[in-house]
Amino acid sequence: MGLPAKYDSVLWKDTVGGYTRIHQGICPEGWHIMNGYEWKNFTSRGGLSLASKVNWAPLDMAGANLLGLSVLFKMRAYELNWGHASFFFPTEREFDAVFYINVGEKYVYYGEQHVLGKQNHAYIRCVKDY
Repeated sequence: MGLPAKYDSVLWKDTVGGYTRIHQGICPEGWHIMNGYEWKNFTSRGGLSLASKVNWAPLDMAGANLLGLSVLFKMRAYELNWGHASFFFPTEREFDAVFYINVGEKYVYYGEQHVLGKQNHAYIRCVKDY
């Protein structure tokens, strides 16, 4: 792009916030925490198409896993699950709140005001850098 060499190592993704923020977090080198933009584009079909084919009972409710994401829903007993899973985004709204996405059996929900207190627990999803 004709930029001076000192700017070549700075990616636009590292300089923006919100749903497009790229952050390695606890992910291995070359991977980052899936952000809101990636979740939005990846989960537009949502629901069972994202769910793993395991951790479902009865088996006729098994997830289709059409997109290969293999979302494992939160378990409440050996064969029973809560029917949803929450994932943190790498973005904070305030010092005590983090944006997140909730993947359910029939929906995917997130929004600008959809935050979870840091005292709660949720998963993260690491994806390869691009």
